Amino acid sequence: MSTLQSTVLASDTLPASTALKKRCQTWISSYMERLAYHNKAAEWVAIALFFSGLLLWDAIPVDWAIARWSLIIHLLAGLIVFPLTTGLFWVAHRRLMLTSNKAFLRKTGTFLDVIIGTCFVTGLVLTFLGETGNLPSSLTADAHWLSGLILGPLMLVHAWRYSVLRFKK
Repeated sequence: MSTLQSTVLASDTLPASTALKKRCQTWISSYMERLAYHNKAAEWVAIALFFSGLLLWDAIPVDWAIARWSLIIHLLAGLIVFPLTTGLFWVAHRRLMLTSNKAFLRKTGTFLDVIIGTCFVTGLVLTFLGETGNLPSSLTADAHWLSGLILGPLMLVHAWRYSVLRFKK
């Protein structure tokens, strides 16, 4: 039997996992910082939701064949693509809004927070409960389309300098 003590201590294995954790945190931090600036995917998703939602509005007469596909695109984009693009952009963008020296961007950003939250929550309610025709359902649907109508132009005003719709000369 050997009387030698093991030369590998439990603490010797920690630096490798700590280094991996540090690299992961650095990668996530730099990814979130890149997301916070000029995220074109987030803007394209918001534009797609805006126009597919307009096609679902009762005030615009659209054939059912077009409205059906618009509804499918609107639901998939709103439930899956929106949280993965615009939602992550919003989370990453929060720090910019809190530290910005530009009062206009802070004010429109705060208003966008409220409008995006209203639109997303009412969209979830409509997705899972539907528009049944009663008063709460009608108010939810009205809040959803009204917040969407406000959201589109306000987002363009807020981010016009970096918008994908702005054509560069």
